[in-house]
Amino acid sequence: MYDINTPSLIYKILSFISNHKIIIYITIIAMPVIHELFHIAVIFNKGDFSITFKHFFFWITSNAEMSKSRYFTFAFFPLFILSAIPFILSFFTFNNLAYVFRIIALYNLIISAADIINTIFILSKPNKAIFYRGIYHT
Repeated sequence: MYDINTPSLIYKILSFISNHKIIIYITIIAMPVIHELFHIAVIFNKGDFSITFKHFFFWITSNAEMSKSRYFTFAFFPLFILSAIPFILSFFTFNNLAYVFRIIALYNLIISAADIINTIFILSKPNKAIFYRGIYHT
């Protein structure tokens, strides 16, 4: 039975954020960089890549020709490692660490919005598809 005096999960997360601002600041600064490093890990030896900046955003552009499976891995890997795994781990940890994992998962999910769209785009292409600079070629 739900007790009216029990704080909700949202209240607990907001309370944690207000009490642990340094962790949040580090997450906001480090997560985009770590996210892009996971993209680089997938294409490191496959061709040239560059980091493009525009306003507050930056992204990886690669000259490598990638198969459908490699391009899917390129787009999906950071989402899986930095959102799915921390979210699952948050259920096996307690108190503050669980909140940190959930904040990391949520923030990376927001960062990964374009990757989610790319994943849907990739899955709609034929199995022998080749991608160059993020564009599908036959």
